[in-house]
Order: sequence, then C-alpha cells, then structure tokens
Amino acid sequence: MKIYNCCSRLFRLFLAAAFALSFAPLAEAALITRLDGQSVYDTDFNITWIANANLAAINTFGLATGVNLGTDIYGNVSVINSDGTMTWGGAQAWIGAMNAADYLGFNDWRLPITNTSCGTFNCTSSEMSHLYYVELGNLGLFGPTGDFQTAYGLLNKGPFTAFNSQTTLYWSITEYVPHYSAWYFNMGLGQQAAAGTNSLFLSAMAVRSGDVVVAPVPIPSALGLFGLGLVGFLVTRIQLASASGGWCRSVGSRDRGAADSVAVAA
Repeated sequence: MKIYNCCSRLFRLFLAAAFALSFAPLAEAALITRLDGQSVYDTDFNITWIANANLAAINTFGLATGVNLGTDIYGNVSVINSDGTMTWGGAQAWIGAMNAADYLGFNDWRLPITNTSCGTFNCTSSEMSHLYYVELGNLGLFGPTGDFQTAYGLLNKGPFTAFNSQTTLYWSITEYVPHYSAWYFNMGLGQQAAAGTNSLFLSAMAVRSGDVVVAPVPIPSALGLFGLGLVGFLVTRIQLASASGGWCRSVGSRDRGAADSVAVAA
C-alpha cells in the first residue's frame, strides 16, 4: 500500500520550484566597456580600468615630460617620458594630475594593487595579473606546474587599446619593502616582480574601485520567474489549506470533513 496526499503533491511542487531557481543564471565575471569605450569595468573585482593602456603618451594632464617632477618616498626622481614610460614617482604624479583634472568625472584613480603573496607567475589575485590571466585569458611564460608555454604573452587584449609598444612592464602602487622598489606586472610574460622606483622604462595603467555607472537592476530569467511564481503559488496553497482546517485538507475532496489521505493499491 502507498499513501498519497496533498502534502506529497505540495512537496513535489516545492522541489520543482527549487529546481527552476537553481538553474536561474548567476552573474559571471566579465569585462564591460563603459563611457563610450573609454573605460572597462571588471565585474569580478568590481574595479574600473581606463581602456587606453598608454594614456600617458597622449595626456599627461599638464605635467611636463623629461623633467624631474619631484622625489618619491625613497628619494628617487619622478619623471614621465614622452612615450608614456615613467618612474614610479612619475606614475604617482601622473595619477595625481589625473585626479586633479577629474578625468572622466572621477578623482579617485590609482595605480593597481599587487598581492605579493601569490607568486610570480599564474597569480590571479593581483589586479593586473587577474586582468591578464582571468579576464583576458592569456598564458604566462611558465604554467602552474612550471612548464614552458609557447603561446604566452599579451595575445588577447580585449577592449583595451594602445598597450605601450616600448615596454610591457606596468607599475603597481604596492611597494617592495625594504629594497626601495615597487611591484610591477610584465604583460609580455605574465609575471609580477619588483624594480627600483627610479627605473624609467615602465608604463602605468589607471584603475579605480567600483563601477563608473549606476548598475541596472538585473532582469530575472524566464526560468527564475517560473520558480518564483511557483513558490508564490505554494505559499498561497498552504495558507488556504491551513485556513480550511489543516495542512493536508483536500480542496477537491468529496468529503470536506475527511482526511485528505487516500489509500491505493501498490
């Protein structure tokens, strides 16, 4: 003998709703162009990059090139070259001038952050290395097991433009203490390392935390809407059943006073 009742039917409907909701698509990491292609939003790290990877070559925000703009925290010179390469201090002076100009309507641009604990190659938790490996899908000179990879380098550039042809090295804001150095990322090899802050042959990419536009309210998928509607139906059904005198009172039963369970032959 098997006992079937309305509770079992409600349970099966609940499982169907849960199944539908489980297949509703989740947000995936992606690069989204913003401000007519002038910036790129990383949905995974919730940061926004300036799309021109060598902006300093065409816009120094009023700073002179080829001269010492001051000294950095280690006493090294701050210089920006006409081709967009610069010292670490020059990179910070450039970011400061960019923020003073409210570039693209924002004054909180900065140099990328490096996670110094995740190794040299195949690091995905630093901002530039995450961009290189995860978002752009490039390979490093060496794989996770130390094997040489022939298809390494910045082969996929995504929505970014003007990566500096003079160098593939990009400064980060993270200091390399106590060696009077700072971390950088090598876009040609997929490697993060450190260099003296007076090095003149590195470039800089600007980034800021968050998005540059107000994110729209996500539209639920058809499957997700079905699941939500089914859950709403179940809640209403249970409330009606409870109001009629019990969780398992059958609305369509011939005997409204009898229990809803019906014995059937196995």
